[in-house]
Amino acid sequence: MMAGFVDLYAKFAYREITDVKALISSEEYFKNYKRRMEIALKAMTSSAMHPKTLYYKFGRVHWPREGLFIVRNGQTYIDHEITDLSLYAEDDIEHVGWYHLPVKNGAPTWMAPYDNANIDNARIISYVIPVIVNSEEIGVTGIDYDLNEITDVAAAANLAESSYGEAFVISKEGRVYYHPDISYGSLIFSEIESMEDILQKFKALSDKHHNMVFQNKNKYVALREHKNGMLIGVVVNKSTVNEAGTSLLSKLLLAAVIVLILMISATAVIAESIVQPILKLNNTARKIALNIFTEEVEVKGHDEITDLSLSIRNMKDHLHKYTEYI
Repeated sequence: MMAGFVDLYAKFAYREITDVKALISSEEYFKNYKRRMEIALKAMTSSAMHPKTLYYKFGRVHWPREGLFIVRNGQTYIDHEITDLSLYAEDDIEHVGWYHLPVKNGAPTWMAPYDNANIDNARIISYVIPVIVNSEEIGVTGIDYDLNEITDVAAAANLAESSYGEAFVISKEGRVYYHPDISYGSLIFSEIESMEDILQKFKALSDKHHNMVFQNKNKYVALREHKNGMLIGVVVNKSTVNEAGTSLLSKLLLAAVIVLILMISATAVIAESIVQPILKLNNTARKIALNIFTEEVEVKGHDEITDLSLSIRNMKDHLHKYTEYI
């Protein structure tokens, strides 16, 4: 996932800062640093994963209007106007929440979906890493995904049309990010029976498990937690699962029979390749015991039977010479 690229980019951003004081005080040093970071940032756009934006916003104290910000335009990326941090309050999530929240956390942060006013109010989810060296706020580097593109995956995989069930994407609190029937932002447990109880059970287990299957009277509910904090869920009717299970069991039994037949056939072939040479060697050894040395001993291969064949042939040759000498 592209979040991994951001992790690597942040490491590169840290590594390239060889002198924090020079970075802050020297315009030439800063320009060279920014140029290197721009080359690395644009190299990330060649990945198969195509985020909405990629950016490295430099610190609000020293460079409130400086940064790198590229936005996807169709299949390409273009430079975008840098957000001036000095124009907005820290709690203005739509404009600068992507900067202040990760800095406040002091750690890589997945942000809950929000409407980004800097890019036409696109509803996005951000992964951002703060870059802080010796208590100096160098900036943040991050990535934005269009929430619609994320939830389109759930929509495409939605099982409702095939009568199996329904797929959805929600927050840990049950706030809907995508559901085929429930509107964005609604609480899913106010619409689906027992969902609140299921979420509470899931949260109690989430320290050790990132996916779990629950059941109530008529349905199964499967939940899996993504690294960004979203829960991907599927509700399936028990009757459908049971029918599918019966069909799957039949297929598994058929597969087991086929595998058994193949194993028997393979065993027969292997046994034939081992037994026949041994029987032939046994027959040769009997003839040698009767002083009959006309039987040829075939030696080929690199296994234990080959070693045995070679030993019997040498024994036959030595005995034959010995009997001729006598």
